[in-house]
Amino acid sequence: MNGTKCKARTKLGKACNARATPGGLCSLHSDPGRAAALGRRSGECRRYPETEPLALLPPKTARDLHTALGQIFSKVSSGPMDVRLGRSLGYIASVLVKTMELSDHEIRLRAIEQMINSIKSGGPQGWASVLGYATAKSL
Repeated sequence: MNGTKCKARTKLGKACNARATPGGLCSLHSDPGRAAALGRRSGECRRYPETEPLALLPPKTARDLHTALGQIFSKVSSGPMDVRLGRSLGYIASVLVKTMELSDHEIRLRAIEQMINSIKSGGPQGWASVLGYATAKSL
């Protein structure tokens, strides 16, 4: 190959900056079908693979989420699931973990508040019943 530039013009009318082949044109301009073939190959690489959908039930517990993540990991690592889809599902799983933790904290906080309210309303016997001690009234 020589060091000259391609003699063809781009669609915008500017000179092609690619290196010319011995015929005076670059490899794309000397074979117009080649540009289309390269574009098609590039598009095929970027296309999501045709796979059967992964049926995942909405996780209700940490164990369900653990099982779903295991299935996603298996599908991504063996190839049937696109990495980008696996990454998106992994992110959603991390959000689910945080919301599960928050929900668990809310449940615990409500239980503590109920215990405190029952202790306040029950007086000294309320403390004893919460702690599991026998009181004079219960004996």
